[in-house]
Amino acid sequence: MSCHRAVPAVLVAVLAQQAFGQISLVEQERSVQTTASVSSGAESSDFDEATNFGVFQRNISSSVLGGHGARAEATASQNSGLSSSLLYGDLRVSGTASTDATFDVGTSDAQSSMLVFFDLVAATSIVFTATGAVQTVGSNPNGEPSDLYGMSRVRLLDAVTLDQIAGFQFQSDAGSDSASFSGTLAAGHYVILASAHFYAFSADLLGPPLRSGSGDAGASFSLSVVPAPGTAALLGFGAMSLGRRRSRR
Repeated sequence: MSCHRAVPAVLVAVLAQQAFGQISLVEQERSVQTTASVSSGAESSDFDEATNFGVFQRNISSSVLGGHGARAEATASQNSGLSSSLLYGDLRVSGTASTDATFDVGTSDAQSSMLVFFDLVAATSIVFTATGAVQTVGSNPNGEPSDLYGMSRVRLLDAVTLDQIAGFQFQSDAGSDSASFSGTLAAGHYVILASAHFYAFSADLLGPPLRSGSGDAGASFSLSVVPAPGTAALLGFGAMSLGRRRSRR
């Protein structure tokens, strides 16, 4: 292939890097964790984590049944991905704790978390959206809320000043929140924190008869790079020129 025929291919490669390569990944910590136990002594737990950048898809669970009717279950999942043009995460957790005899209780704990440090080598246009929710079901014999706790968090921060660019963090027995940012971030260091946590404890659900409490929490986000209009147009032109040259062979 002659030199002038190679120009469109080089143009496409260079422009693609300029249009979609603004995010420089620095460090990541992503994990899921579950624990289920009863006071009579039985316990079950599980843990998994991402070892490198890219896609991380995990779904784990733990469950245990006590000798006096107490039961606990916990699940945690994560579907996340890290690339030079897109960071995303969908984190889900749930738990159940129940009791029958007054002297045996169950505990459920589930967590899904993300920590991602990244750099922008130049001012970059991005779109960032995030949502979170917590919901619970269960009450003690007096009608008061049982020991059910949920937390949802997604925060986009300046990694140097720790100023929040967009995000939320809340903990409750029920609720939801969202955040978004669309604009240009200056060259610099940034971090995304995302987590979902749910905890259930059946001490306030003492029986008999059998009573239980359950719930779930979730957090999700997406941060995508927006190519500059001029660069995107040139990229399309370069790809079209490359296609034409190949069709003439």
